[in-house]
Amino acid sequence: MQARISLIASGALLAFCTFAATAALAAPPVYKIETIDKAHNTLPRWALGISNNGIVTGEAWMNSRYSSSAFRYKNGTTRPLLAPDTWDAAGWRVNDDGAVAGWVGYEAWTWDKAGAGTNLDALVPCDADGSRDSKGSGINSAGDVVLSFICDRAGVRVFGAYLYRGGNMIDLGTLGGNYTTANAINNAGQIVGSSFLAPDSDGKVHARAYIWENGSMRDLGTLGGSDSSAVDINDAGHVTGMARNAANENRAYWYDGTTMHQLPTCHGSDNWPQPRAINNHGQITGDYFGKGFEAFLYQKGRCYSLLTLLDASGAGWTALQAYDINDKGVIVGAGVFNGKGRAFIATPVKP
Repeated sequence: MQARISLIASGALLAFCTFAATAALAAPPVYKIETIDKAHNTLPRWALGISNNGIVTGEAWMNSRYSSSAFRYKNGTTRPLLAPDTWDAAGWRVNDDGAVAGWVGYEAWTWDKAGAGTNLDALVPCDADGSRDSKGSGINSAGDVVLSFICDRAGVRVFGAYLYRGGNMIDLGTLGGNYTTANAINNAGQIVGSSFLAPDSDGKVHARAYIWENGSMRDLGTLGGSDSSAVDINDAGHVTGMARNAANENRAYWYDGTTMHQLPTCHGSDNWPQPRAINNHGQITGDYFGKGFEAFLYQKGRCYSLLTLLDASGAGWTALQAYDINDKGVIVGAGVFNGKGRAFIATPVKP
């Protein structure tokens, strides 16, 4: 009986090893890349966010390179999301209804699915002295928006973050210091960003990645060093961002709900990735600096240069920067196509 159990265990180990080796040698995915074309006097230059049903938002040039607008791209059509005195506006994230979070000038805005805009900066409870500065940085399926702000309170410069929900502003607080940013929100209402700890015994201040939920902020720790930050979170509560390791090196990580794991290098031993987004399958995208900016895709323990994954449609593209990825693995960003800056959509044709 013992021999039979040992044989079964050995067989299971062999099968596992075979599976692991096969997965490690699996062919990389293949992507098709396309530009987002000009429409309504709007030329998309940066595609910054994509929903799971393929709605894209970002920043577009309006008639000239000196005026920009947020845009929404859906079913092959690009439309500007306008606001009064638009001159430097962008949509950063978009949900499946087409609602967008972003900014106009130095003020956080949100647009609903019909394109009607709301100035969130005007709702930030700071002294109305004209010094406010904010940015809408995330939106979930319920239309909840997170924003970071800078303002003056009684002459003191404040860096903080709010959740805009149901017409109300909820202050996220801090981890003990005087600085917080909010970078993303998932469909469970969890928020991630960076917050200062209280000064240590030497008077030094350190920033930490956090998850905020139900009114409480939790420190995610580091890779062994002193600081960290979080840029995105998926619906499982998995996070990506940057953290310092024991050697005080700033490295990309993904957080599995309990532990931070350092991401590998991309397309070369010295090319460390800087993530911007994670989807519900654990795929991460962002960019790194090689011979120039290069977008990357991290999946199944490997980091790929997006340029190396493109099919024939990749001819003429250079300097890709990736800003978001949806659950279908579609990546959006900005790059240079035949010498001109353009927004792109990269779609997997072979997973």
